[in-house]
Amino acid sequence: MKIRIFLLSLLSVAVLTAISIPASALAGAPGNNFGQLAADLARFHALGILQGDYERGITFNAALAKQYGFSEPAIRLGEQVAAATNELIVGVKQAQLKGDTVQVMQVSVEADRYPDLRQFWLDAARQSAQERLNDADLFAKATEPLGVPGASHVVCGYYPNPKPSTNGPWVTHGNVSDPAATLRSWGYHETWPPDYTGGGWTRPQTYQPLLCGWGTYRDHAFIVGLTTIREQNYTGSPGGEPNPEVYRSGPWSYPDWPAYVYWWHVYGPGR
Repeated sequence: MKIRIFLLSLLSVAVLTAISIPASALAGAPGNNFGQLAADLARFHALGILQGDYERGITFNAALAKQYGFSEPAIRLGEQVAAATNELIVGVKQAQLKGDTVQVMQVSVEADRYPDLRQFWLDAARQSAQERLNDADLFAKATEPLGVPGASHVVCGYYPNPKPSTNGPWVTHGNVSDPAATLRSWGYHETWPPDYTGGGWTRPQTYQPLLCGWGTYRDHAFIVGLTTIREQNYTGSPGGEPNPEVYRSGPWSYPDWPAYVYWWHVYGPGR
């Protein structure tokens, strides 16, 4: 798995170094402040202003962002996105040091420390279905000149176009003689802690791996009582919800993937 992720990372670097970001990629608003800020976050990734991964942590180069002429609100948001993502990464790593395997939405993020990001998260969650369709279309057009980084935000899902856009329906399987063995035979593993909201069992799913990485989505299940399984078996594309076990998946679609996954489960469609 590590070799595969390393090779993919090398491929991504090779592709990105061959991309010349045109000036037009920095111009033009997607139509509203929320959409503009979302597109700016994608541009930060494309320009190397926002970068990093689980092992190294996330960095944001505010000086470089100013050189490119980004607005002060966009720069503040970028700084807070990087800080919140690092807080999530540190929380997951601390749990691992204790022998636990925690999901990203189980890490306590002090949202009040990130007022611009918190407002951005709330704005993303408050979109109506029509607004989401409009913003997704505008976002795709705004990020198209960014090449691979823009495509990863569009294909893998981001705030204007969360994927999936709704929580999957729960299906009940009753009278199962050995629910744990059954789930394992279906490809699930136990998610720690099993009795925590959002815990249960996880079956990793892979969608568009060259853009979205391996195992970055999942199906979700719980054991209820002694003989019942409750399952979210997603269909369609991407065929799963963002996988909150961010330390198991990758390479991530973009550096702030853990923050987006956190938003999807806490503020967004999965809440």
